[in-house]
Amino acid sequence: MGTPVRELRAVVVGEVAVGAAGLDRHQHLAVSDPFVHLLPEGGLVRGRSVACTGGAAVSVALALAAEATRRGSWLAVVGLPWVGVDAARELGVALERMVRIDVPTDGGIDGGIDVVSDWAERAAAAADGFELVLTRVPARVSERMLRQVRQRFQVRGGVLIDVRPGGRSPRSSSAGADLVVDAAVDTWTGIDRGSGHLRDRVVDVTVTGRRSPRPRRVRWSPPMSG
Repeated sequence: MGTPVRELRAVVVGEVAVGAAGLDRHQHLAVSDPFVHLLPEGGLVRGRSVACTGGAAVSVALALAAEATRRGSWLAVVGLPWVGVDAARELGVALERMVRIDVPTDGGIDGGIDVVSDWAERAAAAADGFELVLTRVPARVSERMLRQVRQRFQVRGGVLIDVRPGGRSPRSSSAGADLVVDAAVDTWTGIDRGSGHLRDRVVDVTVTGRRSPRPRRVRWSPPMSG
């Protein structure tokens, strides 16, 4: 049985298949527990940007998007080859509403100006057709270019999620991400004296940023495959 995730290898502005005209225009996109109580507005606010950092950044980013996809929203994963279908499924993402958009990575996603321009073009195109976009903002993107991409999301009412495993996005603070969600793996269970199988992990999730006047924290146990 083939994967339901669609591979889009050449996406340009104006050619994303899912039209923005059909988007639900409620102010928030729903999230599942415990994120309802973690986010200041109780959901993902349209037109805003979120930076996910830390060792469990990918898991938290997918979990934040999952509930909205189950309610009919479409998710684009732009230039994140390490985001797997199995992980997305385990975290509750509706795979029939998840689309992968490749970005050329000669020299890595943080590579030269051509890579950065390709990323900006695809991210802006995704904003026209998807309510949720997971991506990694290249380190070399200019503040002007990133501001233009963010403005596209503000106009279209989508949510941009910048996934930065292991560390803080170098542009998140300077370019004004609305929220920074840091996900640090605190403990693993299932290993005893060097043997056994990993059964569970506990993640300390902290939300800060200009849309969160004071830090908000929760301990979260993401699902793991058996």
